[in-house]
Amino acid sequence: TTYLDIDELATILGRSARTIRWNLARNPRAVPPKMHIPGALMLRWRLSDVENWMAEQAGRGRPDVDNSEIMKIQKKFRRVWRNAHA
Repeated sequence: TTYLDIDELATILGRSARTIRWNLARNPRAVPPKMHIPGALMLRWRLSDVENWMAEQAGRGRPDVDNSEIMKIQKKFRRVWRNAHA
């Protein structure tokens, strides 16, 4: 399982980490569900949860979520993440 930090999530979603934090506090449905890791203060997301959430958003016909763009971003992120964690 791949876990993402807030900066990695921001890269995938094309938003800033600050915007994601704002959404978590004021509009939690605007971001994928976060993980709660007992004893940890850092925010984390499962990559699979993020991908599922993005697919749901695209399936709802949201004009700001384009499936082809999602696929490009996911592919680019996976390549960057593998290189960074190799």
